[in-house]
Amino acid sequence: MVRRCRKALLLVSCLTGALLLGACRGGGGATQTAEQDIPFPETTPFTAEETARLHEIRDGVARIRGLAVNEDIGEGVVTEADLRAYTERAFAGLDAEARNQLRIYELVWRLMRMIEPDDDFEDALISANSDQVAGLYVPKEKRLAIVAGQKDGGKFEEFIMAHEYVHSFQDKVIDLVAYHEKEEEAENTERATTMSCVLEGDASVAAIQYMTDKYKGTSWTAELDSGDDEGEEDLPPALQRYSEFDYNQCLSFVLTIQLLQGWDGVNKLLENPPVSTEQILHPEKYIAGEAAQDVSVLSLDDVLGSGWSLLEGADYGEFDVYNYLLTAGVAEPQAQAGAKGWGGGRMQVYTQGGDQPKNVLVHIALQWDTPADLNEYRQHLGWAIDHLGYEAVSRKSADGSWTWSSKKEYGYANWSEASKRVDILFANDQVALLKARDALRVAATAP
Repeated sequence: MVRRCRKALLLVSCLTGALLLGACRGGGGATQTAEQDIPFPETTPFTAEETARLHEIRDGVARIRGLAVNEDIGEGVVTEADLRAYTERAFAGLDAEARNQLRIYELVWRLMRMIEPDDDFEDALISANSDQVAGLYVPKEKRLAIVAGQKDGGKFEEFIMAHEYVHSFQDKVIDLVAYHEKEEEAENTERATTMSCVLEGDASVAAIQYMTDKYKGTSWTAELDSGDDEGEEDLPPALQRYSEFDYNQCLSFVLTIQLLQGWDGVNKLLENPPVSTEQILHPEKYIAGEAAQDVSVLSLDDVLGSGWSLLEGADYGEFDVYNYLLTAGVAEPQAQAGAKGWGGGRMQVYTQGGDQPKNVLVHIALQWDTPADLNEYRQHLGWAIDHLGYEAVSRKSADGSWTWSSKKEYGYANWSEASKRVDILFANDQVALLKARDALRVAATAP
């Protein structure tokens, strides 16, 4: 898939799984199940002249990438309206369980102030999967499509088609439907994020090299900024960053591997994807095989009491830490510095209210590589909490823990330099937060 926003694609001229990533990045999370039963819209076939021109692009990028052309695919143009309607049908077709999860994710994002009170969460997800899309390859139907508004015969269209053709080559090599099914098998990793990251980074790097070779340099990138960024301003910044992850951080990661190890190295990425966003942000950690540390998480089901249950748990990666800090107002360099040194992370979401969830509690446990990394994160999280403007903030507890609160927003952090770990709680129910806080304090002092 290629996204419409030129700002993300402008990075090419110079050439970061948790629940938040899984639920809110394009094409992932709860929408995927519903889409399996919804046929992709009919597309308008290319003319014979257009097909000949596009197949020159296809053959050229195939030579660059060193993969065989996949001729058994459909090709055409999909309208913006049809793609939007397709995505809306996918969301409308969510079963009760998935719809409930979507409501809970929205509560979590608002509680953590990753979106504003008046942001339309579902519409933002729909926009990320439709309005921002410029072209896509649909593996289950073996169909490649460009969005009608991007079909203008210009450099951006050429880049889109080169990118999407690479996905069709990948499909012939590894069967993308089966590839994505493996995401569900990869427990305790961020592979639901990193596997798509490899695919998109691969397609972008190959398309960039094709364009750069053809046009003898990077002057072609100037034309990528010729259109508007329709839809981009409609997305909350945190979701925008997740949406662009595959096209910014993943592009840089795959390019690094390609420069160091050639296309053979990229082919090996398809077989052995990174296991964390930390490895994406720091390719040397992928090359060295540095996996995330195991992070044990205290079960709070019994602690919270009747009506509370664990919704789901997932890894909370370095990119999640970075995106939270940045969303909370920490400057870009400091957000990167605050997330660097991440050793491992888990996120558990608890809910109360059954099919009509009203209360949520989020437990994030983060392990750091060194005490210095923990302290750096503590400094930057402190800046974030201050910037968010909670009504009450305390960082003077005898045990070194923090609390912060506003109306129906309660937070707590328990720091341990000895274990290089922090446990963070967010809740919209004060009693639940106090129960979880006390349980964490007891666990922290247990022998």
